[in-house]
Amino acid sequence: MPPQGYFEDLTVRDCMTSPVVFTRPEESIFSCMERMVDLHISGMPVVDETGTVIGVVSGYDLLAVDITPGRLDDSDGFFPPVNRCQERYQGNRNLMWAEFNEMRKKLAKATGRTVGEVMHDGITIKQDLLLTEAANIIVRQKLHRLPVVDDAGTLVGMLSRGDVMQATIENYKFYMESQSA
Repeated sequence: MPPQGYFEDLTVRDCMTSPVVFTRPEESIFSCMERMVDLHISGMPVVDETGTVIGVVSGYDLLAVDITPGRLDDSDGFFPPVNRCQERYQGNRNLMWAEFNEMRKKLAKATGRTVGEVMHDGITIKQDLLLTEAANIIVRQKLHRLPVVDDAGTLVGMLSRGDVMQATIENYKFYMESQSA
């Protein structure tokens, strides 16, 4: 077991990455994608002109866009399969149109051309939050990263699963070294 107090006293500020790479809602999806590839990152916060986090964009968000290879191509596109109504919907055109309209809503996001059109809402955390609490949020919400904000809501860093794992390993090594001394 790691020594009591070491890991438990760490805050997000102690482990977060700062400064952090971010994007703006008006950036094109291809420009954002290129930066993510060049920087070997899988997502970044989206901030407005004041530095306030307004969302997060991930590689998944970008690959789900209609004009990329990962698009939602299991759909019938922008028109319902009228010629397959009998086969697929037992002739029920109301069911066909209801399903089509639901898919169209999902695809609306997938046709975005700017980061602001494809980003998703993100959870932010404060830099003074205990690392254990932040790790619980990451695990429970199945998140890859959490933007870190100050008391004014301005982006100051990013806490990733990798940051938490690194702190865990360092804590474990510290404990093991203290046991062998």
